[in-house]
Amino acid sequence: MSKIKKILVLNENFEVNEASSGIVNSHFVNCLSQNHEVTCLHQTRNFDEVPWIDNVKLVKVEIDDMYTYEKYVKLVPKVRALPSYLTGFSFLEQRKIKSWERAIKNILQHEEFDLIYVLGAGIEFVQHFAMLRIETIIPWIVHIHDPFPMSHYPMPYKKEENMIYRRKADAMERVFQKADAISFPSLRLKEWMEQFHPVIADKYLIVPHLDSRLQNLPTAEEDKLVHLDQDKFNLLHIGSLLGPRDPYALLEAFILFISEDDEKKEKARLHIVGKVTREHQDLKKKSDVYGENVNVITKRVSYVHSVALQREADVLVLLEAAVKESPFMPGKLTDYIMAEKPILALTSRYSETARLLGDNYPYRTESDNVEEIYQMLNTLWDAYKNDTVSYPSAGLKSYVSCKTLEKTLKKWKEREEYYG
Repeated sequence: MSKIKKILVLNENFEVNEASSGIVNSHFVNCLSQNHEVTCLHQTRNFDEVPWIDNVKLVKVEIDDMYTYEKYVKLVPKVRALPSYLTGFSFLEQRKIKSWERAIKNILQHEEFDLIYVLGAGIEFVQHFAMLRIETIIPWIVHIHDPFPMSHYPMPYKKEENMIYRRKADAMERVFQKADAISFPSLRLKEWMEQFHPVIADKYLIVPHLDSRLQNLPTAEEDKLVHLDQDKFNLLHIGSLLGPRDPYALLEAFILFISEDDEKKEKARLHIVGKVTREHQDLKKKSDVYGENVNVITKRVSYVHSVALQREADVLVLLEAAVKESPFMPGKLTDYIMAEKPILALTSRYSETARLLGDNYPYRTESDNVEEIYQMLNTLWDAYKNDTVSYPSAGLKSYVSCKTLEKTLKKWKEREEYYG
């Protein structure tokens, strides 16, 4: 069997302190570099160097400046949205796609690769669409980290379908048709997206968010805002609170919990750390009335500090929207698994988090179920005092390791050669 030796990765950015995509993509590329010679096109803006990415040749993609005609079109409100309705892409997105197309063609003219792996970031998949303009015999895999476009999200994240979203969905269908394989971090996400794009059924791979023990990570000024007292019973939620991720049932259950006796009130601390959207702007004000028992920091700490905090906490809280099903694999779930601490998983029964933790996992309930959250806090407290806490399955640490990516690529390569 011929091996995959040289890989070209297309990655939006490595911004580990700005977005979860920067974190998961950093781990992904670092895992690839452990067994392959990797070159990565990227457009990381806030760092001149990326010292936490080892043994990878990094090539910066420069995005074209605004064209002259764009400046004039943007001055006319009724006209400036026209490109998006005609093509599905704004002027900025079109410039990004063109810049990526040029960078990809340039590097393919000068180097040979055995595989191209296309990663995304946030709600942008410009590298994926740039690949539609590339003619190559090199096999390529596209990675889909979240539903796309926003009209294909589940409720309550879903946006109403319009012409722009239909154009984007059509473009993604062409990507799926042309790509040699499509990878997802979540089996539930693969199942969700397959209802819109049946071609996925014949091409999918599952590669969870990985852990690669990144080194030389940057810190941030906000890190000094958060400290966990090791003499306390610390529950930690870390990460952005998007609108549908409602923390108030958790807060209500926690207040009931600490109101039961003086020892709980003296020892228990709930820490909620990360940026919040406008729906939760009053969270800190509401929580301040509970004094030191509830600590809300509405700023994003560095990734390296968040990992350190997770290892210091006694319970890690994972909060998802109160929905019937959730196809996402939260980026923080991998870090939580590696921290080897009990996870209070406030998530749907039909979610990727619930699937991975297993049907018998004792600390999972819906995020709006105050009574069950309250009961689980008591169970966790008793386990904490008796040193009998239950952790997620040890097999999950192996599942989110770099070995999973390598095994998946090997199986895919064998399958391609068999059917080739």
